[in-house]
Amino acid sequence: MDLPKDPKSCAYKICELAHEYGYLMDKYCDLKAQKAREWDDIRKDYKSDAGAERAWDRTIAGIEQMVIKGKLKSNENKMAALKYWQNALTLEAKNQV
Repeated sequence: MDLPKDPKSCAYKICELAHEYGYLMDKYCDLKAQKAREWDDIRKDYKSDAGAERAWDRTIAGIEQMVIKGKLKSNENKMAALKYWQNALTLEAKNQV
């Protein structure tokens, strides 16, 4: 990711990431709801919750859920870094560094 050169560009990039984060969170919530609906069917075939969790993780929806969770964490970290960078650029513009 190329770092923006001014605070306004940082803010714009943060907004883009926040929008993507919201979209991904909607999909993640849908998958959590799907898991809740299917859990009893999955759980009855296993002796433990851990085994049932591993079985869920092997489904298409389970894999998608893991991928989305990773993307959410990535976006959180990118937004935090951009906010820090935006603050640094703002201070630099005000000659406070």
